Amino acid sequence: IRQELRDLRLTAYAIKHFESHGLARILRTDEHIKAAVHGLGEGGEVMFVATSDRIICLRKHSTFIEEELVPYEMIVSVSYGRTHLRSTITLCTDQREYKVWSYNSVSASDFIAYIEPRCVKKYKERSLL
Repeated sequence: IRQELRDLRLTAYAIKHFESHGLARILRTDEHIKAAVHGLGEGGEVMFVATSDRIICLRKHSTFIEEELVPYEMIVSVSYGRTHLRSTITLCTDQREYKVWSYNSVSASDFIAYIEPRCVKKYKERSLL
């Protein structure tokens, strides 16, 4: 897992603080990390991890890490904005909005490039049912 996060150009700080806190426990044995972004969110540090099946949203609190598993078909909108120093990613479901402000614009744009086509495809499939 650590090497997959390194390959995605995350900082050593992000890898140390999130990988060691249960990412191995959350991932299925056949699941691999395809994209990830780390930054600040409401209430503290946040990491979004995209796999082939879902997005894992990790929110670091002072004594624990909150995790939410979001299947691609539940995401109804994805937005990405970039200013001079910071990128903003917002994922919306029918019930919740997930947001991260990242200073790593490379990992943010890679994350969007990976998830956006999957979210659109899964949402269209869901709408046809």
